[in-house]
Amino acid sequence: MKDREVIGFSLIWEILVERKVLQLNEYLEVYGEGADFNDASSRITDIGSVPTHSKKGLINNSKDILNNLEIENVRYDFERLIGFDNGFYANIPPFNFALVQDEDMEVERVFLLEEIRFELQVI
Repeated sequence: MKDREVIGFSLIWEILVERKVLQLNEYLEVYGEGADFNDASSRITDIGSVPTHSKKGLINNSKDILNNLEIENVRYDFERLIGFDNGFYANIPPFNFALVQDEDMEVERVFLLEEIRFELQVI
């Protein structure tokens, strides 16, 4: 992903999403890869802030499109919204898929956006 895109997505995440779902002085984990804009932080705003909440994606019953696997009742770490093109995910619209990280299997998974429920967890 281009540096400009990463910075733009990170800034939108911090201003539009984070401030909508959290109180002041509460912060989400970085969006996607983070901005790496500042030496001390992957954030664009409030660079000294430490995340207070993690973002999770709950899958009740859905197909992992990337790995062609049915998944039931699992909670994953949400990474970012993505498009899907030519058999792999991409940073292109429409952003109707969610990229999640399966820490147990050390693999990325992709689900249709309407088949994932987002949750916040206090860190």
